Amino acid sequence: MRTERNEQENVKKDEKKNRRKQKIAGVILAVVLVIGGFSAYRISTVKEFPSNAKVDGVSVGGLTVREAEKKINREANQVELKEDDRDAVTVKTQFKYEIKDTLKNRQALSVVDPRNYMGSGANYTVPLKVIGGEKETAKRIRKAIPDHKGTVETKDAYIDYETMRIVREVQGDTLDVEALTKDVAENREQSPNEIVFTFKSKDYIATPKVKFDDLQKELKFAKYYLADGLTLRADSGDTVKITPKQLSKVILYTEDGPEYSEEGAQKVAKELAKNYSQDVYTVETEEGAKSLINYGIKSSVDEKKTAESILKAAKSKKKGTLYLKASNQDLSTRVEVSISGQKVYYVQNGKVKLKTSVVTGGPNHATPRGIFRLAYKERNVTLKGSNGDGTDYASKVSYWMPFNGGIGLHDAPWRSSFGGSIYQSGGSHGCVNMPPAKAKQLFGYIDAGTLIYVYD
Repeated sequence: MRTERNEQENVKKDEKKNRRKQKIAGVILAVVLVIGGFSAYRISTVKEFPSNAKVDGVSVGGLTVREAEKKINREANQVELKEDDRDAVTVKTQFKYEIKDTLKNRQALSVVDPRNYMGSGANYTVPLKVIGGEKETAKRIRKAIPDHKGTVETKDAYIDYETMRIVREVQGDTLDVEALTKDVAENREQSPNEIVFTFKSKDYIATPKVKFDDLQKELKFAKYYLADGLTLRADSGDTVKITPKQLSKVILYTEDGPEYSEEGAQKVAKELAKNYSQDVYTVETEEGAKSLINYGIKSSVDEKKTAESILKAAKSKKKGTLYLKASNQDLSTRVEVSISGQKVYYVQNGKVKLKTSVVTGGPNHATPRGIFRLAYKERNVTLKGSNGDGTDYASKVSYWMPFNGGIGLHDAPWRSSFGGSIYQSGGSHGCVNMPPAKAKQLFGYIDAGTLIYVYD
């Protein structure tokens, strides 16, 4: 009976203990839920690092993830390079680090980390994985660490397209900045708090990347496809030569045969547009076709059409065309000065509107031949210069129209006759002397930029 009573008492005690444990567990769970809820609330609402937080030693307090990323990228992009016995030099590197996602995790942790609210705060580690900026960093390292005096430059072998031969590589002792930059980047990843990188120059000697034997097949290719270059005929009549080196941008070497580059053709067309000038231009005049030195007609290359022609010609190994923009070739309005005929014509829209006899420069002061443009026009000017005997002259003119420095068309009221052979014994100092009435008339017709042909 007593045993049965004891068992009942023990059961009651156990039930009482279990109820107590359940209450304690409930309190603990409630505390956990409160703390968890508070943490979740803090994580979801607070987007800045606490004031004492650091990342790899860099203070990020009060910064958002994006702001912290910029600051770390900025402060982590500085290293000291110590080469051999030289003094260390500071280099502002340009590495780009993949740290944004890791920073988000660190920021979320930091807002509930009690260390940030007491003492000096927590310092979090973020791996500095380099994802870009090596090329720009290599340039900065190259500038900061120049080669020693007497250093022999390491050079790759290359094809000289003018002689069609291979120029051998040179094994020098220049610094391999690409290899050095790579190791600096790896060191930043592995030891983000270590800003000094010590190295021996003998461990970073550049070696040629392209050697003589590497180019044997490409040389055969170049001799067959590139050696003759390419000829373009301008639609004005000029012939333009594309060099083998330029053509190598269009016809690309591969082990399987040539590849033709549209981009390369565009580059060559751009080069031609920049450098092309038509030294001699054939024009139609009132006295027939004349080939004149060109000072006045700006030949503008149509790059798109020329590039298409270059590409087509490269594939066919035939001549191509250098296209000029027709908008720059309107020659229907102009002034013509005929030296042999001692005439001036003003042609407007293809029709002669003025014709007069003139006197041009004498044998010792010949009027320059060529294609020019009127520089400007001016009323009532005194022209000054020196005579052949050393004396000076000062001639007042009413209509001054210069086209080649101090050479121009103007009225010559001191002359009583014009034309014929006067210029051979009594010519001007290089200008085109006109009867005053005709000079006045021409002055009213033309403006700055008007084409002027001077021909024999």
